[in-house]
Amino acid sequence: MVFNSLNDLRFDFNGNLITPESINKINTKEGLHHHSSNPEIPGYTLSELARLSRSTFPSQRCIAIRTLGRILYKLGSSDYEIIVVDDDEADDNDDKDNDNNNSNFEKKLWEIINDLKIIDILTDASDEKLTKNLSVRNYAIDALWLWKQSNGENNIKKTN
Repeated sequence: MVFNSLNDLRFDFNGNLITPESINKINTKEGLHHHSSNPEIPGYTLSELARLSRSTFPSQRCIAIRTLGRILYKLGSSDYEIIVVDDDEADDNDDKDNDNNNSNFEKKLWEIINDLKIIDILTDASDEKLTKNLSVRNYAIDALWLWKQSNGENNIKKTN
């Protein structure tokens, strides 16, 4: 399987990217199953996690918010080593381009996070006036803390 866009990227509950190579090795019965448009593919996209983080079921919200916090931390800490290669540029790719590609990948993911309003969702979930469930609020506070600890706040500002 090839991801056609960054919107198709899937993550496990620890915030790790699920690569096309690892998709066939993961059994969806291990907990990474869902009822979205591609239920046979394990993991969750950022869009699916954003939707689940607004669920009416607190347990779904908690899992989604915790996962988003882990993704935000890893992204802000530059833990994802991804090489984005355009077909036209495949022959010209060297180590300097890999650093630039990783930076470009991170910038585009921050743009998706900004477009999905994930930080706003987490902020609302952490607000005791808007969210009555204590577990949801605590996971949201933790996710925002992880985001800030990894310098994510500065990355979101760069995409605006």
